[in-house]
Amino acid sequence: MGNAYALWFASNGARGTEPPEPEMRRAHALLRDAAGQREAERHRTAQEIWKLAVEQQWGIGLVGLSPAFMGVRVVSDRLENVPGRTGISQHIRTPWGAHPEQWYFR
Repeated sequence: MGNAYALWFASNGARGTEPPEPEMRRAHALLRDAAGQREAERHRTAQEIWKLAVEQQWGIGLVGLSPAFMGVRVVSDRLENVPGRTGISQHIRTPWGAHPEQWYFR
């Protein structure tokens, strides 16, 4: 579901699979529209998208979000300035929260 719908969204419908649910298509349209909105309107749009996601329950997290997916970090002993703890949640799955631009090798 996720990858096929994401490809449909990213390609403007040229590839992937169009979501069959009208509410999901509406969420995609709102997401696309948000890019050109001023901050206050963008916040209202985001709230509407989250409301749709909560009401429709497109995905139920029964599996996933395990430490292997969300929290395991492998760091070289030579890599310095890596924080001992970083934020790990659905919204920050990348190392950006740990400021990798400040890491360096000894």
